[in-house]
Amino acid sequence: MNDSDVALLVTASALFPGTPADESALLTQLTQLSRDDALCICAKLNAIVSGFAPARSLYERQDEAVSFLQLTLSEKFALSDYAKRHGGPDRIFVFFRGQLLELARAIAVHCQNLPGDGETFNDPAVRSAFLRAALIASELWQARLFGAAGLSVHEPLRQVLGKFRKNVEEASQAPHPGFTTSRGWLLFTQYLPSHLPDFTNRFEQATGLTLRQYFVCAFHLTGHTLADRPGIERLFPTRFSGELPYVGVLNRFIQLQSQTPDDWAQTLRGVPVDSGYRSLRERPIFSFDRNRSVVFEPSLYLGNLSSAPLFQVRSNNMPMDKLFALFGSAFEDYATDLLRRRFPSGNGMLHQALRGNLEGVDRAGNAFQIDALLNIELTTASIFEMKASWLREESILADDPEIFLTEIRKKYSYDPVGKTRKGVAQLARSVGALIRGEWSGPDREYAGVTSVFPVLLVFDERMGTPGLGQFLESEFRTLLGAVPSGRLVHPVTVLTIFDLEHLVWGVESLSLQAFLREYSAADHERLSSVHNFISRSAFLNQVGQSELLEELSAGFMEEARREIMGTSST
Repeated sequence: MNDSDVALLVTASALFPGTPADESALLTQLTQLSRDDALCICAKLNAIVSGFAPARSLYERQDEAVSFLQLTLSEKFALSDYAKRHGGPDRIFVFFRGQLLELARAIAVHCQNLPGDGETFNDPAVRSAFLRAALIASELWQARLFGAAGLSVHEPLRQVLGKFRKNVEEASQAPHPGFTTSRGWLLFTQYLPSHLPDFTNRFEQATGLTLRQYFVCAFHLTGHTLADRPGIERLFPTRFSGELPYVGVLNRFIQLQSQTPDDWAQTLRGVPVDSGYRSLRERPIFSFDRNRSVVFEPSLYLGNLSSAPLFQVRSNNMPMDKLFALFGSAFEDYATDLLRRRFPSGNGMLHQALRGNLEGVDRAGNAFQIDALLNIELTTASIFEMKASWLREESILADDPEIFLTEIRKKYSYDPVGKTRKGVAQLARSVGALIRGEWSGPDREYAGVTSVFPVLLVFDERMGTPGLGQFLESEFRTLLGAVPSGRLVHPVTVLTIFDLEHLVWGVESLSLQAFLREYSAADHERLSSVHNFISRSAFLNQVGQSELLEELSAGFMEEARREIMGTSST
């Protein structure tokens, strides 16, 4: 991580001297806020600072957010002075996603609607109270993640992986709405039905919507989440009315995706504070009285479009672990097809460069399966293990860091309790067998391989958090066993599906194997993510947007517009 990646949080005392950053001070400010108004402001600010808009800089987002809240002249002067003393306005966070979530939780639990709700933020004193509360919340957020003393540079990385993951996640911005919608559409309409033929029927029975209706509605509302639309009205009706054919469908979709502030407050009172994310993942839209709704969490709303239909289907005769396994197989098919687009059969080569679902047995008689093996250079192989798993939210910031490490092992490594092998543990078995000559392919076509790139391809893009790769590499190395002299096994590369989509659709001259080699050389310890490496390397000009997802996205946008307006049949 470079210094340029680090931005500084604005403290409450910087703008309001003498203000303590504690729960008591926060509660004092909350007494001046009307609950629904304050949550609406949180939602609008969240869309500005975390909504999708890759071309918008940190400064542009922060400047718009500050302008939206209409700071007083003295607050502006204090903020400007703070920025000058800490590297300039492009190096500071006034508002960010984690802080606004922290503040919203407190508002939902402690605030009530005051007289004049809907107009209370016309009062400069109320806006100042909100600003003060937000700055206190950012310091409380920081203390909750890293402790009152902050993060020590001497603390072992593996002990703070959960904190790192949460820090990156809650300062992140929403994913591409078109790509996540299109990826979800492909997974649930093309790939999952090949493993679960009645999935579409199950979904319709569970939701009252067809998959097409679901995705059209989801795409239609994404416009309210984008950060580069400052003039857009973030609020929309909880219940649409009129004669258009999609009115009932939109209302049903919003009902599935929404909750009231009272609902969320009740959830927060019943579970640990951080577990409230499950509720927001399932229902990221807030619905208020007077027929008002808002996408409160753009990142969760947009990120969920590739997976949310899976969680809508809950049936007594289909255990969720089996459903997840079938989705994992669908994800593997999707990812393998992406690789085939880049490395089709034939392609002028004398041998088949890409093969999938290879089976083998090591010297000890342990069977294994390789999801995909890429062998462009005869002496070099890239072995892919593909995983669509999710880490339990409550494990990430558990008091004992080992709980989070245990959860990672269960989903992506070797679980000594259940004695199951996942992810890098599976890679260790197949890579070890290949590099030691215990297995060399169905027809010994890999007998000449002396160098291997192990690749863990994941559906959960948060697995790209810096530091997680180092832990998974250490797990892999422990399980790998001996590597013969003259043979090389590179560090594990954790590749997200977002990364693969960009690499597959890169310029023709982009070599995936060369990319893996450069990444291994540049970050042998796996402290950075593939995404961060690309952004600082020559590969930035070689990767490309997925033409498949771009085409689907553009088509969905036009079709959603026509269908919502009733100019096309459903």
